[in-house]
Amino acid sequence: MTSSWLLFFKDMQKRILSIDYGERRVGLAITDPSGIVASPLTTLSVHSTDGVILAIVNLIKELSVTRVVIGLPKLLSGLEGDKAAKVRKMAEQISNATGIDCIFWDERFSSASAKRMLLESETKRSRRTKEKLDALAATVILNDYLKSQTS
Repeated sequence: MTSSWLLFFKDMQKRILSIDYGERRVGLAITDPSGIVASPLTTLSVHSTDGVILAIVNLIKELSVTRVVIGLPKLLSGLEGDKAAKVRKMAEQISNATGIDCIFWDERFSSASAKRMLLESETKRSRRTKEKLDALAATVILNDYLKSQTS
C-alpha cells in the first residue's frame, strides 16, 4: 500500500463520542471508526464528577476518539440554566485532559426521542432501563450532530 493510502485510512479513523450528562447517570454513545454510524456505548453512574470525567477521559484514549459532542441542556426558552454551567465545566475539564475541544449540541427533546425509541424497540417493560435510556439519548444527540455534518 502506498503512503497516500495509509494517510487516507488514518484520516478515516475519526471516532466521535457523545455525552448526555445527568446528575445521576451519564449516557455515552460512539461512532464506528469511520465516524458515520452512532451506537449506544454505556451509561456511567455518577458517584463523583471527577470519577466520571476520569472514566470519560480513559474511554477517549482507549477508543481513539477524535471528537467529543456534549449535549447542552437548555431551557425551553433556549436559555442556559444551572445544569448547562455544569456541562460546560465538565467539557472544559475533558478538553484540558485530552486536548480535544468539545462541541456543544442542543439536547432539548433528546431524552423524549430516546424514550420513544426505547418504547418502540423493547416490548418488555423490564428491558426498558434508565441506563438504556441515557445511552440512547446520547445516541440521539450524536445522530443529530452527524446529520448536521452531512447537510
